[in-house]
Amino acid sequence: MAADSIDWVKGQAAIRPDAAALEIGGSVTTYRELDEEADEYAAELTRRGVGRGHLLRFPAAFDRTSVVVIVAGPRAGAVIAPQPTYASTHLDLIDEASGGGEPARVVLDTSGTGGRRRSCVL
Repeated sequence: MAADSIDWVKGQAAIRPDAAALEIGGSVTTYRELDEEADEYAAELTRRGVGRGHLLRFPAAFDRTSVVVIVAGPRAGAVIAPQPTYASTHLDLIDEASGGGEPARVVLDTSGTGGRRRSCVL
């Protein structure tokens, strides 16, 4: 597996567990806390049937919950798509972009100000 958010956060939690991973609004989350919370969230996603190839859409915000979802989604096998809303045609574009090869891990979008939203599937 290539180095990605799963490996990186886990690696940081092993090397420097008490270092700050996030500091949002004066609240600090350590790598250990982020890793543990992401593992718990990934386990809950798996219990709810989320797995490889599922698209996990959520309203993105710069907050702890969004970061946990970004780390936990791939741990459950899901493709993460941090956007607030989707039209069905946009979901078709994401499916088309994924191409059926290596499973996608992250879906990034443009705003669509040029008339059509574009997705980059990683």
